[in-house]
Amino acid sequence: MIKLFYSYSHKDEVIREKLETHLSTLKNAGYITEWYDRKILPGEEWDKKINDKLDDSDIILLLISSDFLASDYCYGHEVKRAIELHNENKVLVLPIILRYCDWKLSDFEHLQCLPKDAKPVCSSYWENEDLAFLNVVEGIKKIVIEIKARKNIEITSPYVSKVTFSIGGFDYYIDKYILDNNSFVGIDFGTSTTVVSLARLDKDENKVTLETISFDFNTETHGAQKSALIPSALYFDEKTKTLYSGNEAKLRRYSSNTIEGVNYLSSFKMGLGKDMGNIYINSAIKSDTEKYRILNPKDATKEYFKFIKNRIDQYIIQERLPSGLKLCVSIPASFEANQRRELLEVIKEVDYEAHEAIFIDEPNAAFLNYIQEELNYKLLNLNDFERQYTLVFDFGAGTCDISILEFGKKNKGFYSRNIAISKFEQLGGDDIDKVIAKKILFTEFCEINELDIDAISDIEYKEIFEEKLKLPAESLKIKVCDKLKRLKDKAKKDATIFLEETLIFRYKGKEYYYDSQSISFGQFEEIMATFIKDETEEDFSIYFIINSALRKAKMNKNDIDNILLIGGSCKNPLIGKSLRENFPNVKILFPTDLQLQVSKGTAIHSVLSLGLNKQLIAPIVSESISILLYEKKHLNIIQQGEEIPHFKAVTDPLTVQRNGQTTIEMPIFVSGEKKMLQNIVIKNENGFLKSDEIWISAEIDRNKIVTFKVICNNKPLEVFHISPFANEVLSPYKRAVKEIEREINNLLSNNIHVNNQKIIELVDTLLLYHTSMNNFKEAMETTIKFYPNRYSDISYYADCAGYNKISTEFAIKAFQSNPNETNAYNIALAFEENSLEFNKYMKIASDLGSMPAKIVIAIREMTEGNEYGRKLMQEPFDSLFKIYQTDRKNMTVSELDDLLLTSEYLGYTNLTDEVNKVLEQKIELLKTSNVLFQEGNLLKEK
Repeated sequence: MIKLFYSYSHKDEVIREKLETHLSTLKNAGYITEWYDRKILPGEEWDKKINDKLDDSDIILLLISSDFLASDYCYGHEVKRAIELHNENKVLVLPIILRYCDWKLSDFEHLQCLPKDAKPVCSSYWENEDLAFLNVVEGIKKIVIEIKARKNIEITSPYVSKVTFSIGGFDYYIDKYILDNNSFVGIDFGTSTTVVSLARLDKDENKVTLETISFDFNTETHGAQKSALIPSALYFDEKTKTLYSGNEAKLRRYSSNTIEGVNYLSSFKMGLGKDMGNIYINSAIKSDTEKYRILNPKDATKEYFKFIKNRIDQYIIQERLPSGLKLCVSIPASFEANQRRELLEVIKEVDYEAHEAIFIDEPNAAFLNYIQEELNYKLLNLNDFERQYTLVFDFGAGTCDISILEFGKKNKGFYSRNIAISKFEQLGGDDIDKVIAKKILFTEFCEINELDIDAISDIEYKEIFEEKLKLPAESLKIKVCDKLKRLKDKAKKDATIFLEETLIFRYKGKEYYYDSQSISFGQFEEIMATFIKDETEEDFSIYFIINSALRKAKMNKNDIDNILLIGGSCKNPLIGKSLRENFPNVKILFPTDLQLQVSKGTAIHSVLSLGLNKQLIAPIVSESISILLYEKKHLNIIQQGEEIPHFKAVTDPLTVQRNGQTTIEMPIFVSGEKKMLQNIVIKNENGFLKSDEIWISAEIDRNKIVTFKVICNNKPLEVFHISPFANEVLSPYKRAVKEIEREINNLLSNNIHVNNQKIIELVDTLLLYHTSMNNFKEAMETTIKFYPNRYSDISYYADCAGYNKISTEFAIKAFQSNPNETNAYNIALAFEENSLEFNKYMKIASDLGSMPAKIVIAIREMTEGNEYGRKLMQEPFDSLFKIYQTDRKNMTVSELDDLLLTSEYLGYTNLTDEVNKVLEQKIELLKTSNVLFQEGNLLKEK
């Protein structure tokens, strides 16, 4: 084999690794072997080892950058020795220009460089980085073949031994040696179900075949079973300290002692990248002394992937397959950088190779498998030089993922490219289950048990009822869908589906039973109407997501030729019916098995990317990325729809707003001007100058991880890997709330009691944020969760949020437990104004000293022309005005509001105007108290 030696600066190690990945086909085929200094073993003399490898090499690759030229060892020793060997015709020296630098006066200036025309790999000359590396690899390949012919080296795996792999009517040829030594695996990691497929060599047919791996599991009733559909779930048996995964976990989901988020975990894929801290605060799997510790979705995903990895390893040994594992994983196309990053970290932590091509978008994987099957390809009926547009509709348990692909023929086979992908939306079959559970089953349960549904708060519903009701809801949905597929007589659709499942709920100290659940076809169709409503503004509709992809592609429905359905939720016949009605001229493509397409396509991607170094469908950027500048200008860095990997340098320099500015802030936005990912902060104690020139470049790798580089006066300032905070629009208020909730979750998960002073301070701060933004519903839910005995506060927040029955219930509880002025006032508000109960409790509150009660009674008396009212109004005014004169800065909004009201009724016009201004300033201050960045620190155009 031809021996390659890498001479490079460690500051360019990431680029060297990328080049090594691109050369993997030559390496796997037995053409080359590579060496670089990271392969020096502990205890070896590194200088001697490097010299030996230099002398023993056939090709020396000089990876040129300013850091390489500045390195005494790289340039002073390795380059010098390389040129000596080159002049003696012992090696071939090949300079590869990585970054812009002044290399024209170097010792190797006379040598032909790569890429072509010496255009640096990291430059805007190349449309994307892959094209630059491809040009380098093609150049190296020519040299390798030439040296091989000259030396008459016999390759261990000759190129003549090929295996055919047909995709899209075109034959690819893969070296048999590669298939003999590697197993290519594709994992479709789904919200509710995971599927694993494998591409292997069929030696009898001499072709690549695809198979889906069935996993063994045991059941109490039927013994050993097998299934290719592996539930994405974990169950922890607290008695035996055993962690069950997949089917064995789901079988225990229906146990009476199973509690979601405690000893049973599911849908953890959808929690990746949300950075909510340790959300499994009551997890039974959190002891430091135990084998397992699961506190958040990332922990759960890691344990689940360990299980999958173990089963794959067992299968490879059992089937005597090649031990070299080449793995790829499918993910939603709209998964954003933070979600991809966290999943990538999991893959590394379970000891899988995290190569650049590890991920493929689920719709792209499904499309690859569909066109790989010969019969399906013929169904597309694609003529020569014709192109078609296929909308891949991936509707699973947790996401609705849309990708629009262009597909066509060309001289050497076919081509396919992404046109647009939808924005990330958490919409799937689970959401249908939740609506059935709440609108149908919960309503029926309350009626049977004579519970007032309006008196049950959202937090109570979620913590006590939701998870148990979702189980029968899912079962009923599946039964209804199966029936709908078979029913021909529409009149029969008035029938009702029943489920005999006894559910027991403990609510407010009592047990309630729900013995039989049901749903009619009419009820199911009514619920589905929301999900299939063709209105762009309806967030819960599949067409909201479809239309977002069409808008990005600048297309309409008539431009689409095919719709490919994948995902378990597409088994719902109302989905297919709706799509046929809304796309009447489009061919609807149903694969043979909706749930196996993605994993098979992922295995195909593994063969193509890791076996042939080909990527048939390049992923694209789902949303545009920009930087906010001074005067609210947005500087576009990366546009949606651009293929990745992608590199872009901002061509015009930026600068600071003032001399001596010590801080630069760069707010990074995605999808326009509302959704902020992160604020990059750069500090310089000496201060920046307005004459400074600041340049920015951004790179997105294949896994959609964004790297920003900031350069000031040609010197690197910072390199940032952007990890978005969450996949939603975050106002200062929402961001502050998330940060506090994350900290509370982390404390509670570490067995810190809810009465701990730190948690109390955090909860009080959380309530302050909610009330300052008039989000009284969240304030009510937060108080019920953390302070369930604060009846008065709950009643007040519920009243402000419009939950009258909840307000009345807790007002009565508050007054019964403590009949003071505040509780008397709150219970009065629970009744209709001027009713006997209202007047009774308002009078009690006023007599006990309640200022608000005195104001209410005073207003009524003054309105009726009673002079007593003015005298009554004077008392709260005097008290509030005294505070205003001495400590107005610390007055609450409520106190200022009462002072404004009393002064207005008493006719103090000048004071009313003054207080009104103070009140407006107070409210504005609260709204802007947690700004995400300081405008004075933003960059501006030079």
